[in-house]
Amino acid sequence: MKRIAIFQYEWPLQSHTLSLASGLAGHDFAVDLFLYDCDTGFVNLSRFLSGSSVKVVRLDRGRVKKVLDRIRKMIGCGAQDGPVRDCVVRRSLEVMGAAGYDYLIGVEKKGLIWAGRVSAVLEVPLLYYSLELYVEGHPAFDGKSEFVALREEERLWHAKAAATIVQDAARGAVLLKSNGLDASMDVIYLPVSVSGPAFREGSRFLHDRLSLDPARKIILYFGSVSRNRGIDEVIRHACGIDSSFEVVLHGPVAQDITSEERRNERVIFSCGFVDDSEVPALIASAHIGLSFYRNNVVNDRLTAFSSEKMALYLQSGVPVIAYANESYELLMEHYRCGELIRDMSELPAAVERIEADYEGYRENALSAFERFYRCENNLRSVYAYLSRETTTGADANVPFDDSQSHDGTDAVRR
Repeated sequence: MKRIAIFQYEWPLQSHTLSLASGLAGHDFAVDLFLYDCDTGFVNLSRFLSGSSVKVVRLDRGRVKKVLDRIRKMIGCGAQDGPVRDCVVRRSLEVMGAAGYDYLIGVEKKGLIWAGRVSAVLEVPLLYYSLELYVEGHPAFDGKSEFVALREEERLWHAKAAATIVQDAARGAVLLKSNGLDASMDVIYLPVSVSGPAFREGSRFLHDRLSLDPARKIILYFGSVSRNRGIDEVIRHACGIDSSFEVVLHGPVAQDITSEERRNERVIFSCGFVDDSEVPALIASAHIGLSFYRNNVVNDRLTAFSSEKMALYLQSGVPVIAYANESYELLMEHYRCGELIRDMSELPAAVERIEADYEGYRENALSAFERFYRCENNLRSVYAYLSRETTTGADANVPFDDSQSHDGTDAVRR
């Protein structure tokens, strides 16, 4: 049995990491998941621990330590270890002991650095699992000194990795180029996925929760309710949508949504907490799903295969409406599971087009889920790579072409 260690450092723990860990554990790998100061509010970690053989090692700071570290940072006092603390690396090596590991996987930048430093000591192959394209040009980070230092470390350890795990070919190309790497590195394509079969039965979750007439059709936006997600434009153009629909915005509401926008009678804000076990039912109560990201930021634009809301919508056969770009156009070339718009003023017409052939769009959505977003299918590419006796020689077609199967060999590119 091969042994895998996964490292995640100061990054919110979400289903992506847990699905990878549990999938490997269920496929005859021994898996240790090392976490350092990872917010677990997005998942039910207790449920995961009770139902998985994954060994979770948490090396978190206590609350007092976090406060003291924050104060030291503010006043410029105390030694700086760089993006990843030396003591965390040492402690993880102590925990790992003499156990033999076959691969180390670093999740996101700091997880990569942590795993890389451990791999240098243990001389174990390193894989980089990239979730976000936080590279130069991103408005939230570009030019900041801490980000510059983090990017330097990311490039250093990415160059030492045996392979990269990334959602699709377009994101992989951006990541490799931004890190100064050529196309010779093995790339394992793993779209953001959700577990379980497609859900053909709808639900009344939101109707019951919001006291809506069961006959009302819901147009749902699921996720961060903010201007970065085009929600102000959704609100502005909701009045043009046929009155037989309810527009529901479910998720945390950002401060950039004005009080006037919140009072708009044509939209319903659904802000309460929903346990992750109830999310599928929430999504299944929608008639159409909205997936809007900024087209002028590469991390947001290339999201057709990296957005969990897309996977959730399609799992329930919910047709989607998104901004037109190369990422979503690729998906629609394979399965017309929704409509693409170039301006939010086109939203009402897109709703009408879906409604005119709803069952056709719905069947395409379910088919798209099975091919591109079902976790059990997509993880086979990772199993195939990690099961090999060597770390070189991956041989596969570009993902999402017409020859794709689900044996895993076609989702690894050399």
